[in-house]
Amino acid sequence: MPSELLTGIFLKNLTEEQHNSIILNKTMTIKTLIWIFVSIFLLSSHLAQSAQSSESIKFALVNHYNVGDEGGWDLLTFDTKRHRLFVSRSTHVQVIDADTGKVIGDIPGTEGVHGIALADDLNVGFTSNGKSNSVTAFDLTMLNVIETIKISGLNPDVILYEPKSKHIFTFNGRSVNASVIDAVSRKKISTIKLPGKPELAVSNDAGKVFVNIEDKNEVVVIDSGSNKILKSFPIGSGVEPTGLAIDKEHNRLFSV
Repeated sequence: MPSELLTGIFLKNLTEEQHNSIILNKTMTIKTLIWIFVSIFLLSSHLAQSAQSSESIKFALVNHYNVGDEGGWDLLTFDTKRHRLFVSRSTHVQVIDADTGKVIGDIPGTEGVHGIALADDLNVGFTSNGKSNSVTAFDLTMLNVIETIKISGLNPDVILYEPKSKHIFTFNGRSVNASVIDAVSRKKISTIKLPGKPELAVSNDAGKVFVNIEDKNEVVVIDSGSNKILKSFPIGSGVEPTGLAIDKEHNRLFSV
């Protein structure tokens, strides 16, 4: 017996409800196939556009600045407001005009300087001086030293300004803690014990500070208002994290 006749007999003997169910399932299958086709098409178009965008991006070395002078190199900080680059040079900090590459200033007396933090709202910059266990405060406009602040932490390395609390944090490698300074009064106000050796730190500018703990393979979260550790979390398969960056818009950390 032909298959078409068998199908006709089968459909004829179905109830109306069963017949409608078959038609509905067939319709849903067609809709599903159409949805899958459209999704694949849109994804392919997006990937093609992304590939074209990636190919159109080109990087090139545009300049090379020979700034000279003595001293090793460590962290640098960019002043977006004034287009200045602060470069730590062991015993002093060079200030470079980012547009011309010319050295326009120098901040002396920063023994073992590691990092530079900028408090734009206060017009004050701060350096972490690893050998003298101190912080140098300087005027961001005139670049003159305002004062030197002694801290109890040993070998202050990374330094960070948190604008909501107006606190300066130095992360001290040898004493395994963080010193907290009130950036307004320029007085040390607290010490935070850390679970391991700190490395780079970032802020979300909304009261939270994040710091890599190199020998524990984790990130510690600090509340800058209370100067207390809120929590810590492991970084998965990563080991000895040093560099740390933050995407403030999407609330994401990049630990390397």
